[in-house]
Amino acid sequence: MARKPHETVMVRIRMPEALRLKLVAEGEANNRSFNAEALFRLTATLTDEWKEFVKQVELREQAEQEMLERLRQDPEFQAKTKHIIERLKQKERKR
Repeated sequence: MARKPHETVMVRIRMPEALRLKLVAEGEANNRSFNAEALFRLTATLTDEWKEFVKQVELREQAEQEMLERLRQDPEFQAKTKHIIERLKQKERKR
């Protein structure tokens, strides 16, 4: 089945480690993930349509990070997580 143009796909590329580190550093400086920085730089040479796509990816990644941070700081989430971990440890000890 052919992929649709709007689908996100995983791509593996080879690059020099120095370039990867540079993209990581640039991404951190721009508050972007490595992935978002690479997309931003690739699409900088392409059309406005792709620039908007990258913007949406960045916004989604930022929203996900904010949600994770809210969860990490939520006492109820922490308590539930602790409870689940304790139950898993108990199950492991019974094995």
